[in-house]
Amino acid sequence: MGLAAVAMTAPAVALVGLEHEYQLRRDGQAVDFRDLIHGLAVPGRRLDPGDTNAYRCPSGMALTCDEAEAEVASPPLALAPGFTAQVDAWAHAGRRLLGDLLPADVALLGFSSHLSVAVADRDADRVLAVLAGSFGPALMMVLDRAGSHGVFLRPRPSRMELCGEYAIGARLQAAAALFAGAVRAAAGGGPVPPALAITPHPAGGRVGLELDRHLAFGFDLYRDGRAATLPAAGGGTIDGQRHLELSWGCARAALAGNAGPEDLEAMDRIVAGTSPLGIEAAENDVGSGTEIASTPFGDLLVARRRGDVEVAPFLATWGFTVFSVRGTGGSRYACIPRASLAAFLDRLDAGGLDGWLAAAPSSGRILAGAGQTGRPGLWDAVGDPTDLLPPERTPSQPATSRGARHGKPLVPPASAPAAALPEPVRRPRGPVALLIAVVLTVLLVGAAFASGLFGAGGEDPVPTAAEAPVASTTTAPVTTTTSTTLAATTSAPAVTVPQPAPTVVAPATTAPTVAPSPTTTATAPTTTLAPVTTTTTAVPGPVTLTVGLGCTLSPASSSRPVGSAVRVANQSGGEIGVTVTGPPGSSGARFSLDAGGTSAAYVLDPAGDYAFRCVAGGAAGQAVLRAT
Repeated sequence: MGLAAVAMTAPAVALVGLEHEYQLRRDGQAVDFRDLIHGLAVPGRRLDPGDTNAYRCPSGMALTCDEAEAEVASPPLALAPGFTAQVDAWAHAGRRLLGDLLPADVALLGFSSHLSVAVADRDADRVLAVLAGSFGPALMMVLDRAGSHGVFLRPRPSRMELCGEYAIGARLQAAAALFAGAVRAAAGGGPVPPALAITPHPAGGRVGLELDRHLAFGFDLYRDGRAATLPAAGGGTIDGQRHLELSWGCARAALAGNAGPEDLEAMDRIVAGTSPLGIEAAENDVGSGTEIASTPFGDLLVARRRGDVEVAPFLATWGFTVFSVRGTGGSRYACIPRASLAAFLDRLDAGGLDGWLAAAPSSGRILAGAGQTGRPGLWDAVGDPTDLLPPERTPSQPATSRGARHGKPLVPPASAPAAALPEPVRRPRGPVALLIAVVLTVLLVGAAFASGLFGAGGEDPVPTAAEAPVASTTTAPVTTTTSTTLAATTSAPAVTVPQPAPTVVAPATTAPTVAPSPTTTATAPTTTLAPVTTTTTAVPGPVTLTVGLGCTLSPASSSRPVGSAVRVANQSGGEIGVTVTGPPGSSGARFSLDAGGTSAAYVLDPAGDYAFRCVAGGAAGQAVLRAT
């Protein structure tokens, strides 16, 4: 039966995933991880055609660079009871991996969190609109910190991504539960909180929406928190605490069957006020995390020999793996989608594919497109590997480009044998292929990830893709643990994003639609500082923007030649958040700086006005530099 039997054994699962980015410092100065990663003893292999810096490790974790930051990604995890503890366990494992690899004099600072939940592409616009219009403030207040500037919501292939402040421990678990439940509520048409009159903006770096703490409602949401007075789209207001209760009540109901009591505890405590919101917490919760289990995404690294046939990984993404099958009759390639990977490896190791591997005839077929990777298949050749990646898309529009992330050249495994790797500890997996001890199924990783580690295209990687449709939630009025009845709306708010400032509105009887402004399809700012590039044209040395008390920036305005570099020095006495926006064609940036810290250099290119905006607590300030 060959691969057909493998395909039939793959059950459907919903997925959730995490990616963390870290800044590196040596003697107080920023260190570019791209200068370090390929000199480290990384226990893994570079197999991802969408990200040639990325290493797949024996645990199944992925390690790569997002511009200057180090990036660690879990494989997509089953959205099943115990999932929040597993998300946190992978977060701790990633931090330990980086800590063990880095030189002793390089410090590791948490930079950002990216959570993803499976969403069918056809539902992406509606889910984005509901998340922003009905759940936005709750997501912001739980994930972000007091010094953060806001969050991003981004539709990615087969998933929805939430990008915000670095979180680990209980706060990460609470954010994962709230976001997963909110996505399922928005996708399933179940109860959602009343829509708010919120003003999102096009997200920098990728298509999506930015919910800024100052601009979303015209006041500082993080200053007011639970006491904030939020304007409802249909008129009237609702306070921040009530919005939090409604949001969690609807998300909690939507998680029924996908979460256990332990997954709800962290968010229950936040809503009850016995644990602080992220914006109320004095410092990051750390904890130690639980143990992670082996996954097929690590197991695939080991070459298998079955008689005269060797099966070894050739390409690996979160959505599919291509194995080279070498025997006396030549080489062929087996493409195995995520959902069938565990079953394929189990049957291969048990000898169930031996006869088929030795006898399968040549077909002359070439694996050449993303549409061919969704089912197990055997191919005689592989075309351009980047053509196999699912294309990125924009809301309400078809996919436009693959946008693979490029780095150090990737040597194809066919011409460079794999380095010796520790043999993964393969724990028994049952017929349904369990991934994580307790109930997490191993059939993880979404087609969404195939578009580059957690997000092909160059930044913000994050796993997860829809393996199965999101179940519809029909629960009527929802109650919190304090037995407060929630008056949730059962129809999704409609969101329109007019030019130039997108505004969410909410007619109660229409399904949400997103009308993105033209700027959402233009080249957008990235979320990390661009390193200084060396050119043959002499330009002045870096200029330093100094941030003082109250987020005052000096100089407040200046003109500099195109190609000049700018650094931001924080002398305010506390942590600050900085956002850089520039003219069309420029790269933007978003980062935080501890007291006394200095940022990496940002290059003013092309010509135009660049706004450097600082936010700290209730204070905000801005400087404008003109590149001429």
